[in-house]
Amino acid sequence: MRYHSLSMAQEFLRRRLQAGYGPEVVVPVDPDAVGLHESATEALQSAAEKVAAQAGLPPQHVAARMFDNIFRLEPSDTLVLVVAVPERGVEMFVEIPAKLWRLASQDSPAGG
Repeated sequence: MRYHSLSMAQEFLRRRLQAGYGPEVVVPVDPDAVGLHESATEALQSAAEKVAAQAGLPPQHVAARMFDNIFRLEPSDTLVLVVAVPERGVEMFVEIPAKLWRLASQDSPAGG
């Protein structure tokens, strides 16, 4: 797997996640390489609505930021999306199990 390069802010976020996920290794993922199962898409819509409500913004504004910071946990292959609206002090971590996503170059879900 090719590793996705990060900005300094994203690397800081990756290190924060790493501290919180303990033995799992937090690996950045290129957003263009991710394919989602329909039920994962529905969960992300719900998450965007929750973050938007907390931030006092339209859901479309939050949805546009959904894929700014994506990480994969190894070895579980859980995908973690960090949905943030820093100007409003809102941040949410959305976890997507391995069976609900895949790398775009794969025919089957990650880890399976």
